[in-house]
Amino acid sequence: MSTQSTYVAIHTSHFDSDESHLRINALGFIGLCITVTNVTSLGKPSEKPTSVLRVAKQLVDSKGGPRGYYPSLLILHLVRTRKAIRAFSSCLDNRASSYTTRKPRRETSLAERDQNSEDDNLLCNFASKPSESKMDNGKEHVEDDMNSLSDDEEHAFMETESELESMGIGIIVEREGEEEEEGQQEASNMEDVDDSESAFEGHTDSVYSVDVATFNGTQIAASGGGDDKAFLWDMKTGQTIKEFTGHTDTVSCVKFNVAGNLLATASYDCTVKVWNVADGTLIKSIEGPSEGIEWLTWHTKGNIILAGSSDASCWMWTSAGQCMGSFHGHGGAVNTGLFTSDGKTIVTGSSDATVRVWDPKTSQCTHTFQGQMFHQADILSLSSSPQNPAILLTGSMDTGSKLVNVSNGKILGSFDGHEDAVESVSLCAAFPFAATGSLDKKVNVWDINTLQLRTSGLHEEGVVKVQWHPTSPHILLTSSLDKSVKLWDCRTGDNVKTLRGHKNVILDMAITADGKYAVTSSDDQAALLYALNI
Repeated sequence: MSTQSTYVAIHTSHFDSDESHLRINALGFIGLCITVTNVTSLGKPSEKPTSVLRVAKQLVDSKGGPRGYYPSLLILHLVRTRKAIRAFSSCLDNRASSYTTRKPRRETSLAERDQNSEDDNLLCNFASKPSESKMDNGKEHVEDDMNSLSDDEEHAFMETESELESMGIGIIVEREGEEEEEGQQEASNMEDVDDSESAFEGHTDSVYSVDVATFNGTQIAASGGGDDKAFLWDMKTGQTIKEFTGHTDTVSCVKFNVAGNLLATASYDCTVKVWNVADGTLIKSIEGPSEGIEWLTWHTKGNIILAGSSDASCWMWTSAGQCMGSFHGHGGAVNTGLFTSDGKTIVTGSSDATVRVWDPKTSQCTHTFQGQMFHQADILSLSSSPQNPAILLTGSMDTGSKLVNVSNGKILGSFDGHEDAVESVSLCAAFPFAATGSLDKKVNVWDINTLQLRTSGLHEEGVVKVQWHPTSPHILLTSSLDKSVKLWDCRTGDNVKTLRGHKNVILDMAITADGKYAVTSSDDQAALLYALNI
């Protein structure tokens, strides 16, 4: 992948910030992916209009970015394949094509994507002030920059330029400047710190998912990435045990079953593949959804797979590929889902701002959480209580988290201390604690009995995952866009350890069952093993 970047700046001065707004929940290696659909018909303004700017600031430059104001330039960063877990909804015009990105698809032209109703990668950053002189001479900048583009990139850019200019939107192109280089230089000292025990560097693109298991007495890890591959590797040495090929698009998720003898890989090619860990052979390639698969998980006790798709459906299969049920009813991508801790109930969360509870035996929806008392934006994360399988914690793009009872459909309480999307939530197995991690950089721990904030911690950038330590349940691990993993003592709120080593944002994290190690994946194309030493 080319290291050069091309920026397209769209002048947004004609947008009325009182009548329209931008909503974002996307995190990527360096920026945000967006949906460009209908800016002129957004309706009521967001309750958190500065949310966009906070996220943009995290991903553009740790020093810069406006606060509290809509930007006058919307910078679209055209890339080939870049990480974005979720897309925000915004708009330009119904005439414009819809470019929605979660995880990157294979590179195609914009014309092909429009024809097939597929998503295009657009990475958005925000400028702090307009540049009238450059806007006036935008065409000249475009022409100067076209020489650096490949044929496919030039074709895609010209189509984008034509569409936007037909709607009266000016375009300019700029290169990454000295300001970014200065920021990189300032961060170089921190990036040189490497606390990892070993590294797996077999991928040739971003590593989106990792999982760990113990098989035949050996601790192993699996990873999946934007190179359409999954790998099985030895945690201690970082050496490849097996390379899994066959997917034709990004591998979005990898998960071991409970026994550790099977590995399931989910992809944006709409398939799930089940692999034999012992010899690396493919057991079954499973089809069902019509669009990319966002996530998968195994049943807590058996070899049953649950997977959710961007086509608004959820599917359940045996490891041999037999369909045990499909779950339909959501009005948007199924971003997250799980079996409750007792394995008797399925819960899914969607971009339609609802959480649905399903009976796995009948595939019927038993409860739907929605409405004014519930979330008002995409559901991003769920956690089932290990102590009480009826209790569920949710996280949403609307900055809130809810505690609900999936048995009777009641909302038990709300946690509203964040100022940006809640990307990850986790309920503690030993204490009445609920952890929430947000793009506002905060890690909050709540008492679920009193619904009060217990402790709060802070990363330098947005938090992408929170996970309780399996053997020291008062310890919470968090991973962040700031490239670090932090360990927190939730009895005191102290940050007891910070682990570094990645050169780009962390995208996923897994902890071994014995609690001795954590494995992380990153947009830097590597997965790292850290000794926790608690």
